[in-house]
Amino acid sequence: MAGGEAVTTSPILASSWEGLGITAYRLGGDDTALMAQDMAPSSLEADWHHGLALARKGRHDEALLLLRKVVDREPAHAGAWQGIARSEAALGRVEKRREALEKVAASYRKDEDARALKRRLFEMREQTEHKVSSGDPAGAAA
Repeated sequence: MAGGEAVTTSPILASSWEGLGITAYRLGGDDTALMAQDMAPSSLEADWHHGLALARKGRHDEALLLLRKVVDREPAHAGAWQGIARSEAALGRVEKRREALEKVAASYRKDEDARALKRRLFEMREQTEHKVSSGDPAGAAA
């Protein structure tokens, strides 16, 4: 588990171990990632990548502990929910996998809804600016 005691007194060492662990995971170096994350303090990113590295090594029960810790802190973390779904599937827990995949879908729907609202607000602003610049302040206000 993440949360090494040796680095907590030095923020520089703590962030270095965390960065090494995340980078090693992304480059496929799971053994290095796990070693580094064992030295890093617990954080959302560190725990997420640590959990993913554990899952890739087939240590799904341990991975689930860390990934659930991530979603406890950030319930809409789609990446953590995807990792949970993979580990639950590997352990043969079909219903728990389905539940995790529903969380992934809900997270993506929420993101898409936010993007759609942002696009609509941008379009309304453009229309308003066009009306103001063409001499139609009443139309712009509407």
